[in-house]
Amino acid sequence: MIKICDNLIDISSVEISDLVDMQKLVAFQETYSERTGCALTVVDRNGNSITPTSKFCKYCEYYIRGSADGVRQCNKSHSFFVSEAMRYHRIHIAKCHAGVTEFAFPIVLENQIIGGVVGGHYTIERMRPAEIREAADMYGVNQQNLINASEEIQRLTKKEIENIASAVKTAVEAMVNES
Repeated sequence: MIKICDNLIDISSVEISDLVDMQKLVAFQETYSERTGCALTVVDRNGNSITPTSKFCKYCEYYIRGSADGVRQCNKSHSFFVSEAMRYHRIHIAKCHAGVTEFAFPIVLENQIIGGVVGGHYTIERMRPAEIREAADMYGVNQQNLINASEEIQRLTKKEIENIASAVKTAVEAMVNES
């Protein structure tokens, strides 16, 4: 909710929903995800999803995010990725806490992050079994189920992920700028 003090907008109070038609944003996200298989979510400045998650891989959606601690760790990863993208002024691509490669970029207003977009759910290289077993133990998940789910994650090159992220960024920035 926008707050005004001395006829000036308090930027720290601005939310993405103040700038963008959320129905249009969710419709774009779901359509893009459905057509490309790219997982997407829009997050607030704390990394919490403010749109439903679209096309999150089974590894993440059913297993990692199946526990409250997994969701907390995802939110921390998302917030960190968005802040790193802001810090370096570019799309940030990295492995999350559970070993899945994601991209992030911030949604910025007056040099302040008001949220961001996190997407991907890819691997650049095959996930290591030890890494998967460690995640399974951490989140109380059956190791074999998590290993099987990891094999379904789409493998792409970093350049392919950058291209996908760039297309999403262009579309989201257009929505923010039209408001």
